[in-house]
Amino acid sequence: MNFRELNIFLSVCEYGSMSEAAKHLYMTQPAISQAISELEEEYKVKLFDRIGKKLILTHAGEILRDYGKKINLLLLETENTLHDISDSKAGKLKLGASRTVGTYLLPKLIGDFLK
Repeated sequence: MNFRELNIFLSVCEYGSMSEAAKHLYMTQPAISQAISELEEEYKVKLFDRIGKKLILTHAGEILRDYGKKINLLLLETENTLHDISDSKAGKLKLGASRTVGTYLLPKLIGDFLK
């Protein structure tokens, strides 16, 4: 599975049909259908029950949807964190010092630096 397939699957879940998901993703309905079929073949599970034109998530589909949402949230959080770091030029500073320097000199130096 890749992010593209996962997002296609989540769009089908959101819109309730492959043709609606296709419209919103600017793809063809057969391409959406193929991506879902590939996921089902890869994991050997059925993700949707097709009842007429209606799609209903199976238990496996519900699990994938829930994990997929978490994955997308983690990806967004990662992107935001990396953008924040690059925008603020913030980083991580590691200091090493002997016990005497760490006890007597570093607190004042760090305090002055923070000011």
